[in-house]
Amino acid sequence: MSRRSIMGNGIIAKTLASAMEYGAAVAVMPIRNTLLIAGEDGEILDVPDRRIFRTITEPHAYKYIIIKKAYDIAYAEGAIDASVTDDVQILRNAGFYQKIVDGNTDFIKITYQNDIRYFKEYLKEASGRK
Repeated sequence: MSRRSIMGNGIIAKTLASAMEYGAAVAVMPIRNTLLIAGEDGEILDVPDRRIFRTITEPHAYKYIIIKKAYDIAYAEGAIDASVTDDVQILRNAGFYQKIVDGNTDFIKITYQNDIRYFKEYLKEASGRK
């Protein structure tokens, strides 16, 4: 496995280039699983067409002035709470355009404890160690 693979096959460069051009950019991936809209009683209300959905991944890139302004707006409006899980939401709520960049499965996001274990195995494989 090459260093390029570990670094996401150029996704960082693509995201940065898009942020330089558009002010903000975020990598996304098509979703793999079928989505459903659940009712309060546990019934399936709808099964939307997954082709229109994307998963927000890493990396994100922003011009400083844009992300600062978005957060200034969010704090001024009291819009920072537990429902905010991503900078993408902050910028969207503030009205900023964000360019979507196609992500890839080689880029690893470390969020949970098991992601760290996966990443350690990934690095071992990349370095050729057993």
